[in-house]
Amino acid sequence: MKRIRILLLIPLLIWGCNSPKNLIKDGNYDKAVKILVKKLSVNPDKEKNIIYLKQSYNVANQKDIDRINYLKKTGQPDIWYEVYQHYYKLKNRQDLVKALPPDVLSQIGFKSVDYDNDVIEAKKKAAAYLYAHAQMLLKKEDRQSARLAYEELLKVSKLYNDYKDVDALLRRALVMGTNYVLFKMQNKSGVLLPLSFENELMSISLADLDRTFINYDSKAVKGRNYDYNIVVNIRVINVSPEQLDRNHFTESKKIQDGWKYKYDKDGKIVKDSTGKAIKIPKYKIIECFITEVHQRKTATISGSVDYINNHTSQLINTTPVSATSVFEHHSAIFNGNLDACTPQTLLMLNTTTIPFPYSAAMILDAGDKLKSTIKDIIWDDDYLVE
Repeated sequence: MKRIRILLLIPLLIWGCNSPKNLIKDGNYDKAVKILVKKLSVNPDKEKNIIYLKQSYNVANQKDIDRINYLKKTGQPDIWYEVYQHYYKLKNRQDLVKALPPDVLSQIGFKSVDYDNDVIEAKKKAAAYLYAHAQMLLKKEDRQSARLAYEELLKVSKLYNDYKDVDALLRRALVMGTNYVLFKMQNKSGVLLPLSFENELMSISLADLDRTFINYDSKAVKGRNYDYNIVVNIRVINVSPEQLDRNHFTESKKIQDGWKYKYDKDGKIVKDSTGKAIKIPKYKIIECFITEVHQRKTATISGSVDYINNHTSQLINTTPVSATSVFEHHSAIFNGNLDACTPQTLLMLNTTTIPFPYSAAMILDAGDKLKSTIKDIIWDDDYLVE
């Protein structure tokens, strides 16, 4: 019951947080405007919502205008992207509100303003500055500057789809800002691995791991300088002996085994009222002797994922890894009467011993499990972007 009450309260809490009154109180004027426009489109006569809309719309507009005026007064050349964003918000907010009925617009004192020229001018100046700044950053030819240039150029591409040679500069900035990582394996276990093991382990889909400014290769690309090596060091490979344990037990059951006459205390056969001898069930105990066979074999691979900075030849991080492949099989043989067995034992008797898997196959299976662990570790290596 308590859980049901909590579930019923959740929508009320969400509604309360998103109520126009609370949104205005929290300074979330744009969200309040969107909700109020939706409400007034359905019910334009609700006076309270009209009052809330007037308040949130005017305050949101004034905040954008004040910020634009401040930025322009600074006279800085890098203001125009933010100026554009504020003009864009003013225009979109106005377009949203002006779709309301004229009576509502009149009550909130709506006056349409032409922001088009301001948006266009700010957009042009923003693109020009961002483009020029990105070019300057790229001339420094260092990784951090290239990454900043990439961010600037992305903004330009969002403003204009085909602005000058932005696409080419983006590719250049990406190459300059990328860390290249070589992923490889070393077997230090002293155990001869199957020929296909390294290929399987290295078949991690590195393309899934590639991110902005990090590129992984499992084979060195000629002419490419690698900033880091990620080395999977296999240090221990252990395959257990084939274990075959036997457990002996007996199951028994009392079953009816025909009939016998009923005797009184004097040893005479008891008869019913018609003079017929009375018979009673006769029982016997049946048994089944079970030998349960438990087969088990394991293969364990352990080591570490080591990160090496090739510029300093230093080990910058190491993470232990391990994976185990387990083979287990239960079977049983019997001697005696199967009718004495429980249903669970009968199921086990339906199976027989099977050959143990080859050690090489189990090592490959453990390696496959290890791949997933390694992939998760590599995915978390945010420190490679520095």
